[in-house]
Amino acid sequence: PLTAGTDGTGYLFGETGTPITGRVYKDVNANGVDNSDPGIAGVTVNLKNSAGTIIATTQTDANGNYSFPPQPAGTYTIEEIQPAGYGNSENPSNSVPITVVAGTPVPATNFGETTSSLAGKVYTDNNNDGIRDGSEFGIGGVTLTLTGTDANGAAVSKTTTSASDGTYNFTDLLSGNYTIIETQPANYSDGKDTNGTPAPTGAVTNDSFVSVPLTPGQNGTGYLFGERGTAISGVVYNDANKDGAKQPGEPGLGGVLVTLLDGAGNPVDSDPNLPGIQPTTTLTDGDGQYSFPNLPAGNYTVVETQPAGTGSSENPTNNVPVTLFNGAPQTVNFGDTFSSIKGQVYLDANGNNAKDPTEVGIGGVTLTLTGTDANGLPVNQSATSAADGTYSFQNLTTGTYTITETQPAGYTDGGETNGTPAGIVTNDTISSIPITIPATEATGYLFGETGTPVAGRVFVDTNNNGVQDPGEPGLPGVTMTLKDALGNSVGTTTTDANGDYNFPGVPAGTYTITESQPTGYGSSLNPTNVAPVTVTAGAPTPLTNFGDTPTNISGEVFRDDNNNGVQDGTEPGIAGVTVTVTGTDAKGAAVTKTVTTDATGAYAVTNLLSGTYTVVETQPTTYTDGKDTNGTPAGTVADDSFSSIVLADGQSGVGYNFGELGTSINGKVFVDADKDGI
Repeated sequence: PLTAGTDGTGYLFGETGTPITGRVYKDVNANGVDNSDPGIAGVTVNLKNSAGTIIATTQTDANGNYSFPPQPAGTYTIEEIQPAGYGNSENPSNSVPITVVAGTPVPATNFGETTSSLAGKVYTDNNNDGIRDGSEFGIGGVTLTLTGTDANGAAVSKTTTSASDGTYNFTDLLSGNYTIIETQPANYSDGKDTNGTPAPTGAVTNDSFVSVPLTPGQNGTGYLFGERGTAISGVVYNDANKDGAKQPGEPGLGGVLVTLLDGAGNPVDSDPNLPGIQPTTTLTDGDGQYSFPNLPAGNYTVVETQPAGTGSSENPTNNVPVTLFNGAPQTVNFGDTFSSIKGQVYLDANGNNAKDPTEVGIGGVTLTLTGTDANGLPVNQSATSAADGTYSFQNLTTGTYTITETQPAGYTDGGETNGTPAGIVTNDTISSIPITIPATEATGYLFGETGTPVAGRVFVDTNNNGVQDPGEPGLPGVTMTLKDALGNSVGTTTTDANGDYNFPGVPAGTYTITESQPTGYGSSLNPTNVAPVTVTAGAPTPLTNFGDTPTNISGEVFRDDNNNGVQDGTEPGIAGVTVTVTGTDAKGAAVTKTVTTDATGAYAVTNLLSGTYTVVETQPTTYTDGKDTNGTPAGTVADDSFSSIVLADGQSGVGYNFGELGTSINGKVFVDADKDGI
């Protein structure tokens, strides 16, 4: 109730407006959404009315929050004064219109601010081209330093360490001007540095990027520091001569696994970007080469995975420790050894199923090796026997093998001889040869073949009739050559004490036998010294003989009653007269032979070689010397001699005759009429 003269006061009607709030925050992931990101303190925020007039100003608190007192319904604009050095994400225009409805809360109006960053990588630049290729891995643990001045004029100094994949990132930067400096990693040689974006404006110096200009909210990327490691490389090779050193011509082995371990014996991680340890391994190339490039200095072990069924020579433990120094590449080779199977195809001349020292090999024979190697893979190789009959299958691993001979044409099948280690022998095959020890040299697998003998005799054909008659001796020491159809020498031999020769085990075919004409002889049988022969496998070959003719000197000693130098029909020969032949034969040997005339007065000095001779008669004591008659070929005639008789090979000198005079006995037979003896 109000009484007279009383002023009633204090009767109030309260009205509520609508508060306006929000937040300025550091948008860490620049997604324009506040995900409890850190606030930015001290940012000025203005509230404008519908006429654009600032009606309130505030600053964000320590958590980046701001708030304006409740406002009546109407339209307003919230304006953020952009903080220096930041970029924008949520509400990037910095001016946000809002509508206030009485009794309805106004959603918070936030402003997202973005910072700048500088990122890059430290990596092994294998080819030193300044470009990080896909196979070039990062280097972790490298110290990088950032210096510079930000948008507020504040000095900046930050340090970070590259991650295991070599990446680094300086985050939460304001715009400004910065320099990135790498501390050279101790175990690497310095490589090339590659500019990022934005490009530095300062001088180019080693291991640094100077004066990189960052704008607000800009992410600078691609600042790469390339480093050069040191290589461990080598070759895995077939040590053919097993001497533990790679010789010219010894091939490399492709596809062999080589692994790199660190000093503690653990696998070196080939890709730190992947979870877990990715062992550093490589396979040798087609030439047997391998390489682990760009390794940091340190201690390592190179491990070869031994190829199945092989042995080792160089570095036989397959584990080689290496101490690697910067700029000093290391070479580690591995020599692997293989097994071989060897033998010979030979002419078993005497058919005793054993290779005798004088029995020759047979070339050009095909042999096939089959079996299964240490990897369970089938083996099928062919070889051809060399001129001496030897053959070899090389580069074998352990396994079980079979050798099969292709029967050579022209030969009759002979016997086989097992080798070491022993297999199972059947006709033309030696099977189930066990190679159980790597690098075994299996030898002695022999295949014997028999041919047909080609034989004959060289004889002295004294009577030059082309037939060896009784009493005509063989001629020893004569060289005989067997030639094939192309004229190539197949073999050479000499006649024995009986004049016989033999080419044992000759394969089927057409041949010629050539006699090297013995000095001083002529020829009768096969006078050209070459005889054709056809050999048929399994059939005997007829003997091929050669007759060689000696030189003879002959004549007569006779009573030349009429002293005309010619033996007339009634003039008898004189028996028992000594005739001597002297001279020098075709071999340069002195010759002296003496004979006595037979009952007819004839003489003959036989089995001479060609040469120059003299014939001398010993004057028979009961005769007076008569006329001597020259023979053919003519010599020089002197009393009771013919000298300088030159006889060619096989030529006989005839008609060297000596005439002698007897003493006359004469008288008269008469009728002694008076018987007085007168």
